[in-house]
Amino acid sequence: MTIKIKICGVKDIQTAQLSKDLGADMIGLVFAESKRQINIATAASIVRSVGTPLRYLDLAQPPPLMKNNAFQLSEWFLNSHKILDSYLLNKKPLTVGVFAKQSIKEINQIAEATDIDIVQLSGNYSLEDALSINRQTFFSIGILPDDNESKLLKKIQSGFSLSLIFDSFRDSNLGGTGEAFNWDLLYKINLQIPFILAGGLNINNVELAISELKPWGVDVSSGVEENGQKNHKLIEEFINKVRNSE
Repeated sequence: MTIKIKICGVKDIQTAQLSKDLGADMIGLVFAESKRQINIATAASIVRSVGTPLRYLDLAQPPPLMKNNAFQLSEWFLNSHKILDSYLLNKKPLTVGVFAKQSIKEINQIAEATDIDIVQLSGNYSLEDALSINRQTFFSIGILPDDNESKLLKKIQSGFSLSLIFDSFRDSNLGGTGEAFNWDLLYKINLQIPFILAGGLNINNVELAISELKPWGVDVSSGVEENGQKNHKLIEEFINKVRNSE
């Protein structure tokens, strides 16, 4: 299986283009309050630089109707990741807008203004919220230091998100901590669905993470930065490490 790679926290066209040229499957544009936050104009220019947005393409496979939570967990996510795979056949990299604590109205306005492909939600968003967003969604599940298997299982739902991103949260910091969570939690619950792994990944641990957890995709941000800025050499090395682990 080809592991999907998301380079998150991209803030300029040069980094976006490099990520595309190196074969990244997704780039993340952060609109949530963060040191990696970018404005609408910059985001729109980055989106245009990497190809025609999904909304303007004649997709071979339509998105699912996300009206209820009736699907079994495994059935839902196996189907949703087939759809994601079909998107990637039409466009790569996909552009993912990262949001936290923003209103649905603001998220939709930014999505329309920038033409991002997918909305990534972090924090206390509900099924109804996701269904009100005018893009398909990813949902970031934050794993706290005191979480156990039972707490984690309660956070996992189907029916509204194309993919789940497991990330390391610290109190009010909804992702982007640069720290890995306790991978044993995912291992112990034996989650039989595709998912994206985030939280503290870097060139030194991504191969182990893939070997141990076998994610559908990996999501990196601070792990390819130096002095708070994306380092192009680290991005290349990270992508090579992932490809060599397949």
